Amino acid sequence: MIARGEQNKKGKAESCAEHNLNSVIVKLSLLALTMTIYCILSVSSIYATSDKLSVKKKVTISIEPDVFLTIPDDQWSIKKAFENRSPFPIITQRQIILGPNNAQLYLDIWKHPPKEYESNIVKKLLNAVIKQNSDAELVSLTNQEGRSIAIVDFPKSVFAPRRIQIIAEGENQAVRLMYVMSDQGTSFDQVCEIIQSFSTDGLTFSDLIIPTHLFPEDNETLEIQRSQDCCGFHDPNSNPFLCYPCGNCTWWAKYRRSDIPCTGNPSEWISEAQAAEWPTGSTPVVGAIAVSNTHVAFVEEVSGNSYRFSEMWYPDGCDNICCNVCTDHWHSSGYSFIYTPDQSECCLCP
Repeated sequence: MIARGEQNKKGKAESCAEHNLNSVIVKLSLLALTMTIYCILSVSSIYATSDKLSVKKKVTISIEPDVFLTIPDDQWSIKKAFENRSPFPIITQRQIILGPNNAQLYLDIWKHPPKEYESNIVKKLLNAVIKQNSDAELVSLTNQEGRSIAIVDFPKSVFAPRRIQIIAEGENQAVRLMYVMSDQGTSFDQVCEIIQSFSTDGLTFSDLIIPTHLFPEDNETLEIQRSQDCCGFHDPNSNPFLCYPCGNCTWWAKYRRSDIPCTGNPSEWISEAQAAEWPTGSTPVVGAIAVSNTHVAFVEEVSGNSYRFSEMWYPDGCDNICCNVCTDHWHSSGYSFIYTPDQSECCLCP
């Protein structure tokens, strides 16, 4: 009897322990479920009410040992466009930071400018860019511990998107950050935050304010299509140029030559190419970009002193046919040429 009583007690104890354990498991399961639902609702609320850069993960990138900036790694990427060894004023290096809707932020670095340019290097670069484009406007020129920082606005034209340049001088280099609004300004706030994260040579842009009037008006974007698609052609190489309903010559030229380091109007292309040390000249060659003050095209064929283009036109299309790409126009004068990096005019002559 005693043994049976002890056995009953033991059975009851085990039953109670099992009941308590099941009760704990149920409570923990309910708690875990509640926390999961809460987290899902919280995250959904954050992303539903805000798409600011501050709620997205950021990553700081070292482009050079002393050049840093921070970008949101889930939306933006960075690639090196080119690198040169020639002295100032040739651009030493260009990095392109790509974002949503084809947003593009260019970083140019000039390493070790000559002593004679000290204290006025920003003015030298300003004179060069304003000479390229008479519509460029100096928005501000400030000083940070004896170093100049300039903001320049390049208004949108029929050929090129609006561009905002920040030019500054460090101890051993000059830099330029250029926002190319091929995204039609939709990433303006994020670009401003990226620019403000930039630092080099003890120079920082954390307090730099880009005036809000530089943000494009809504009516500027009405007739513009996405830059990566134009008249049935798709450019996978982040083409910065605008495509209007019937095409654009700058878009077509960049589509045919994605290496071209140009972002401006046709009148700027030769200077832009030379600043990046792309060879230029007056001799036509197949594969070159033909440039005049108001037009750019791709050279398809050369016969003697004559050359044939493929080209688009704004606003009504080539030969007044919307989205037409002309390939039968021959020319013999009126154009300069941008060659590929492995070509030069001296090698093209007989």
